[in-house]
Amino acid sequence: MRLKKDLFIKKLEQLIFCKEITTKQSHSIKKKVLNIFERTLSSDHPKQSTPYDSIGTVYVKIGKYSDALWYCEKALEIDQKASSPKHHNFGHFYNNIGIIYRNLGNYSEALLNFEKAFEIDRKVLHSNHPNFALLHLNIGTVCRNLGEYPKALSYHEDSLKIRQNSLPPTHFNFAISYAELGNLYFNMNTYTKALSFYKKELEIDEKNITFKSSSFTNA
Repeated sequence: MRLKKDLFIKKLEQLIFCKEITTKQSHSIKKKVLNIFERTLSSDHPKQSTPYDSIGTVYVKIGKYSDALWYCEKALEIDQKASSPKHHNFGHFYNNIGIIYRNLGNYSEALLNFEKAFEIDRKVLHSNHPNFALLHLNIGTVCRNLGEYPKALSYHEDSLKIRQNSLPPTHFNFAISYAELGNLYFNMNTYTKALSFYKKELEIDEKNITFKSSSFTNA
């Protein structure tokens, strides 16, 4: 009986993360999965956090940030009750909450959550893990929004170094790094450097578009 229940929960989790459904379908399905989880699992079961986090992510995609914040904070609350204080999931939740606050324009609160995520992931992940590149990037972007340009530059350069050590040179994430560095130098009125990074961003984008086009042609 326990095995059947575990398999059922696993199937529901797979449904939550299915990429072949639209955002509208995803929202409806995840709400139904959440209702099932609430009926079949205890309120502090760690898997309860999964649908809350997933629904929050959908709300981010459709721009409903207040709803997104409620679901993501609920996911963090559930996981905090069920896991040890250093559990790596906390880093994921704090990062998501930071993104929501950034989208709401609350940069100080966003920075606080990104820094919490950074401190947790720093203890459980290796230094070249892609999550670190993302967190450096997120902190750098918020620092730029707060006008803290030297701090932003340091984080963006570290993010780029991590990606250079862990990703192929034409990976699309480099375009994001170059764009953010371009935005930062533009805000610092260093237009020559800004233009240089925007050109690098464009080169990566063009290479990825060419690759996708050839993939479709050869399919």
